[in-house]
Amino acid sequence: MGVATLLLPPRNHNLAPPDFCLFRKIKTTAEGTRHGTLEPVKVAARASLKEVPFDGFHGAFSDWVKRQQRRIHAGCE
Repeated sequence: MGVATLLLPPRNHNLAPPDFCLFRKIKTTAEGTRHGTLEPVKVAARASLKEVPFDGFHGAFSDWVKRQQRRIHAGCE
């Protein structure tokens, strides 16, 4: 089919909550849009992320740091 896929385990701690938040923003913006090549997808994703205010990034990152600190204190990898 020509579509690259990335298989991830069900609980991947390498994917931070900001990743999910930002992916949702890109997905919502791109919904219903078809692109013939990868370059327009990249351009659209960048434009979508530029609409996210600084506070959105800062809050998501701060929440991620708190989560990682809890995991460290709990002895998780």
